[in-house]
Amino acid sequence: MKTMIWPFEIVMTFVSLGWAYVMFREVNMFEEQSSRWLVLDATIQEWGVGLITLSLALIKIYGFVLKSNRCRKIGLTLSGVWWSMICAAITMGDGAFSISTGSVAYAGYAVLCFLTSSSIKEGEKVANSNKRGVS
Repeated sequence: MKTMIWPFEIVMTFVSLGWAYVMFREVNMFEEQSSRWLVLDATIQEWGVGLITLSLALIKIYGFVLKSNRCRKIGLTLSGVWWSMICAAITMGDGAFSISTGSVAYAGYAVLCFLTSSSIKEGEKVANSNKRGVS
């Protein structure tokens, strides 16, 4: 049996690449929007976040290209951990516990990363992309 590449994997790769692009370009974003990014401003610089998100995207892309379920699974699991940390950072961003649309969205990303990762079977082959849409 062959495993398809889930559309969510592609979306999360795009989100990671988007974050990397923004973080490499906006070198003072955490300082300028400190109320929302207080935790990240205190712990890591923007280029570091860009490097992490770029790495997450490249792990998943590597899995797509080499048809490696193991890389895809690792990439999604690491993405789930990362977006969970982003959710926590946003939730505690202003020094108090506050749930916002951003924290809910990143929590959703993390849950879907973990669920999608658990649906990938390591022993199966990735379906050939020219036979079906995204698979």
